[in-house]
Amino acid sequence: MSEIRTVVSTGTTYFMFYTSESEVVSQSDPVMSVSVGDNVTLRCSVLKDYNEPIVWYKQTPGQQPYIVAMMQKYVENPDFYNEFKSQKRFSTEKFKGEYHLRISNVTASDEGMYYCGWKKFEIDFAGGTYLTLKDTRHELYVSVLQRPASVSVHSGDTVMLMCSVLSERTSEDIRMFWFRSDSEKSVPQIIYTYNQSDQCEIDSATQNCTNNLYKDIVSQTDAGMYYCALITCGKILFGNGTKIHVEKSVESIVIILGVLLGVCVVVIITQAVSYHKKQRHYYNRENVQDTDKEHPSSQDCDAVHLHYAAPHFKEVKNRRMKGKEAPLDSVYSQLNDLRMVEYRITE
Repeated sequence: MSEIRTVVSTGTTYFMFYTSESEVVSQSDPVMSVSVGDNVTLRCSVLKDYNEPIVWYKQTPGQQPYIVAMMQKYVENPDFYNEFKSQKRFSTEKFKGEYHLRISNVTASDEGMYYCGWKKFEIDFAGGTYLTLKDTRHELYVSVLQRPASVSVHSGDTVMLMCSVLSERTSEDIRMFWFRSDSEKSVPQIIYTYNQSDQCEIDSATQNCTNNLYKDIVSQTDAGMYYCALITCGKILFGNGTKIHVEKSVESIVIILGVLLGVCVVVIITQAVSYHKKQRHYYNRENVQDTDKEHPSSQDCDAVHLHYAAPHFKEVKNRRMKGKEAPLDSVYSQLNDLRMVEYRITE
């Protein structure tokens, strides 16, 4: 998005104010030069299909912009404001996305900057058209051309901005200014001011004046729009502007990519260690269960042996002892025999 440029003169000091140029409305003529008594049409094109009102503003050097007229898509007659209500010289034209402002029988008071804007929550302006009056004593055609329109550079580079003054003849009454503006500041900065003696390289054949600005790009803060402005014969002319885009250096990109790669490596290693620990824990549990199945406990073994070690008493028939209690040594002998049988079964 480019900017609206307006230079305001206060004594010998000049200031520039701007608003962002709309992506919805456009003005094709940055400068229009007419004579007193002429009729002129200031063109405004709507680039997209919107139903919001289109407004026209006027700004003269040293004054704030003020509204001229408002037009709506589905309303036939426009609304005029301020002193333009009673001036029949001002009218509008509306057709197929075109919202033009017409001025009949131009007077000296009509000179100034005219802005076309798209009004929604706030007004989004186009680049503006400066209406200037020709010198009736000697008509002088002057225009300002800036090159390049945009350029991309890196920190540490030097960029050349060219401003050419196209004129029918040279004029001693010329002053040139370079302005810089960025998206964060509402008032641009004056970079350089030149006088006629030191500002131009004059082409002897065409009488054109060219001024080159060499700008050292230090950092991202040097990005923005750079404008060349010309003041001659009491007139203010503006260049179309050059947009400087400062690209990020390779070193910073490499550092950022290196940090991201390091973070990825740490995450991958952490996940791998965690997965390895889980696998080891799982295998250890499986091994313990298999070992328990292959090697039962000693209590279980004893239970198995005892199951097959049932005592078997051999009946001893002794007719002599029949009806009598067995002596103690006989009982002890039987117990010993029982233990021997148990031991053999166990083995």
